[in-house]
Amino acid sequence: MAAVVVLLSALALTGCAANAGISPTPAPTVDTSGGTPGVHPTLTLPTLTAVASPSGNGGTGGADAFCSGPTKISIQPGGNIPAYPGAVLHFSQSNGSNAFFGFCTGASTSDVQNFYALHLPKSGWSGLHTSTIASVVQITASQCASKSAPQIIVTIAPDASGTTTTSVSVVVLAGTC
Repeated sequence: MAAVVVLLSALALTGCAANAGISPTPAPTVDTSGGTPGVHPTLTLPTLTAVASPSGNGGTGGADAFCSGPTKISIQPGGNIPAYPGAVLHFSQSNGSNAFFGFCTGASTSDVQNFYALHLPKSGWSGLHTSTIASVVQITASQCASKSAPQIIVTIAPDASGTTTTSVSVVVLAGTC
């Protein structure tokens, strides 16, 4: 669930023009008329409609806007958190034992993805899983097989306006092995 929240947050931060909005729809309803005993009622789900995002070409936000904005660094990444070579740490914040790092680079998303696929295991992360939505790539991994293992979520997103800026968001969630 945390990975989904982070990916959706990254999409909002990067201004990806492919972001989907949700138009208002009625609440779900349950049809109980004429039911047969022992049969479950039918659940009618709301319809979701994609709408254009205000970000992207000509919009506000995006990786380029994030990377050209003010820098706010409160913590540095530890040795088990690889940083793409030449990427600039632009934002960092901690919340207890959890941490967020925002890097900016001019490298392509595929170059950054290949770097993390190679260097996360070298830094002690295992069970890598990669997901892609539009042009945003997310890599997740953990430090052990425990259900409460420390997790890392790396989200790599190009700027939707066509600049060569790529944002790299790294979220580290505390846990125990």
